[in-house]
Amino acid sequence: MRRYFRKITVEMRVYAVLTLCLAAIIVWLVYSSGWLQPKTFDESIFDEQACLEQKQAFDHRNQPRKAIEDVENLDHLIVVNFNNMGQGEDLYGLIDVDGSVVVEPTFENPTGYYGQIIRTTDADRNPVFYDLQLNELPIREASRAYYDAKKLSDLYRQINMNPAFTLKHKNVLSSEFVAVVEEEVKLELFYMNFYREPTPFYSMRMLSSVHERVFVALDNDLNMIIDEYFVNPVYFEDNGIAQVERICTIAYLNFDGEYIWYVD
Repeated sequence: MRRYFRKITVEMRVYAVLTLCLAAIIVWLVYSSGWLQPKTFDESIFDEQACLEQKQAFDHRNQPRKAIEDVENLDHLIVVNFNNMGQGEDLYGLIDVDGSVVVEPTFENPTGYYGQIIRTTDADRNPVFYDLQLNELPIREASRAYYDAKKLSDLYRQINMNPAFTLKHKNVLSSEFVAVVEEEVKLELFYMNFYREPTPFYSMRMLSSVHERVFVALDNDLNMIIDEYFVNPVYFEDNGIAQVERICTIAYLNFDGEYIWYVD
């Protein structure tokens, strides 16, 4: 055996050592990335029946109504569909951030809202613009104001969607920090984002044995904004509302952990 080993040139030995080192580096990178991290939690984190019961109990007809002049910030209104599990008109209107209806279900087609201007389409799919009193606006002027406001909103969102920092793996964090987070959410931390706007919060991806994508939202003190898990990342817009995907539906969540609206 030694005789065969002596026949190997120095260059070949160097190449062999370098190959082993490269393989070791690749194995370390794969392991530290979290791809092989065991998923140790089960489906019980989602309660689909409770989700459905809450969704069924929601009726937009019982939501409070609010006059336009009573809205604190008209730019924060939200376009929603007024249909929940077959109940409602299947039309679009606008609500305030507390779930109060400001513009009743009016529009048949998906609707946009920027710069306090409502954009929808007519039966021929031509754009039509309205103010909040549902007065039709001249297309040229309204279109310019609507899309200018939309560009500013998209830019603001793009800037704030870039988190202050992104932690790819829990090994980056201190063991004390990880212990606090995992004790709070009862799941194994995978990575987390921190956002400064509208108020500081963490959006975190966790691991479970059934779902690779389990998300929670924590406030700046690492307390869960709501004791629930989601199947897509949570991001609060500048109006303080997040559109979240629950196990059974899409819902709108405020920063106090309250659902203000449900949609099919």
